[in-house]
Amino acid sequence: MGPPPPSSARRCAIERPAGSGKSSGVAGCTGAVTSSPSRPPHPALSATTNTARAISETRLPDVQVTPPSVRDPSGRGAGRRTRRGRVAASGRHERGKALAERAALITGGSSGIGLAVARMLGQEGYGLTVSARRPDKLDSAAEELRGEGLEVESVPTNMVDEQEIKDLVAAHQQRFGRLDVLVNNAGVGIGGPVAEHETKKLDMQINVNLRAVFLTTREALPMLKEAGGEHGKALIANTASIAGKHGEGWLAAYSATKAGVVGLTQALHKEHGEDGIQATALCPAFVATPMTDWVDGVPKEEMIQPEDIAEAVRYLLRTSPACIVPEMQFIRPGDAL
Repeated sequence: MGPPPPSSARRCAIERPAGSGKSSGVAGCTGAVTSSPSRPPHPALSATTNTARAISETRLPDVQVTPPSVRDPSGRGAGRRTRRGRVAASGRHERGKALAERAALITGGSSGIGLAVARMLGQEGYGLTVSARRPDKLDSAAEELRGEGLEVESVPTNMVDEQEIKDLVAAHQQRFGRLDVLVNNAGVGIGGPVAEHETKKLDMQINVNLRAVFLTTREALPMLKEAGGEHGKALIANTASIAGKHGEGWLAAYSATKAGVVGLTQALHKEHGEDGIQATALCPAFVATPMTDWVDGVPKEEMIQPEDIAEAVRYLLRTSPACIVPEMQFIRPGDAL
């Protein structure tokens, strides 16, 4: 993605931590892009401000729908995940089984795009498992969804930890027994010039943005294959980024991981299309989430909305098994393609 013309707003977002006067990051769906204090951002990243900005992302899920007709009005989870990832049953549902006829798993589901997509899927009748790294934010989001009458299991997960990813998928299976839609939405971005990029920051982005998507998908494939065989369609929606289509200066590592997500999505389609599994890469630009609160010069109402991404996923739910949507790009008016 080359720099936009001077008159167009950047596809970037700033995150600033509470109580801090400094910009700390750029949002992926659930992650933040942090900036290096030792050097100002590359000029290509400055448009409406001189502050460094990171690419905003999206996530989406899907599967063909006949919405479940029965939901658990309470929507309470069957268990809480312990520090070691074990699930302690609450007794809310006998033997951990849920009432939803179809189910979705959304990583990075505590805010922004992930939360909007989870809400839409719940309204369509899907039982939901949502995960995020911070238990407090995740619990708040889950209670919000349950208050709307949706059936929700919340599982705090560190996406860098392979065992926690396995525990996440196992917790979903224990609660719902099936998986029709997998939304790989968790992500993180860390900005900085290649010459100064620390190895630990490179590793973090590779692990969360690409490795975790691969591992979560691998663990979920048996359930997705069952759903694809039953209905002719199951969905994997991977949140990539417009930066994964057009590499961004000062975001080289981030861009590379998101390009990897696009490539992985294409490979999944080729490997598992005959299993009834569809895979779509979501490549958004600037989205109005809490992580873009500190962006100058672009009113929230002029940004892509999280609900726009959710509506795109709703479209994916309604396409026939014969219609494949390998990729979706989301940009603002005037942004260069």
